[in-house]
Amino acid sequence: MEFSGGEITAKRSDPGGDLALQPAGTFARLTELVLIKAWFHGPSALGDLVSSPRCPSLLKLVSPFVTPLGWSISPSTRSLSFKWSCGILLNCSTPQLVSLELSDPYVPSSIQLGNMELLQRLATSFFLVYGPEGFPINHTILELLTRFRGIQDLTLNLAFPRVIGHDQYLMEDITIIPRISFLTLVVMNYGHAFGASLFHVLKKCTGLRSLSLHFEVILEVGS
Repeated sequence: MEFSGGEITAKRSDPGGDLALQPAGTFARLTELVLIKAWFHGPSALGDLVSSPRCPSLLKLVSPFVTPLGWSISPSTRSLSFKWSCGILLNCSTPQLVSLELSDPYVPSSIQLGNMELLQRLATSFFLVYGPEGFPINHTILELLTRFRGIQDLTLNLAFPRVIGHDQYLMEDITIIPRISFLTLVVMNYGHAFGASLFHVLKKCTGLRSLSLHFEVILEVGS
């Protein structure tokens, strides 16, 4: 199967049915691939699809709600976005990558990031502002941030619990933030004060030129 265009659209009308691609062939000019709520049979199924031999020109891959995942990304890929992808297993050695969005926790044993000297934009999963000491997801974000000395654009998500109670203040765990020019801060705070958290992040930023604040709308049941 040869594909000469730049876009593929595949729709499945039967929620319980399967949509399959032929096992051989190339998508020589495919530059962008979006997979939503896709299920792959076997850990290497998607890896075979987006590998360099089949998608040599792939520049952008977006995969929200995809499971299971296990593949190596084409070195030509410039943008990756993963959102709530269950069981992700990723080997990412993409020196041309400029944008990386990980809504899943960064776990080095399952998400192996190689050389990314050209990375300009990074978006992380949520950082819990108040919670138990050593909260695992917070640790994964801190480990991800330490991988980069400088990037142009960083998106951080700060999440407050609905009820703080006796939870510990965890922002002090953030001791290093890469050198950045643009910061997007997404706050989910249930009405709690967030000024101290904001200023803690700003104190860790060097060379910051622009700050963008976004607030997640939280709808209460019955409202």
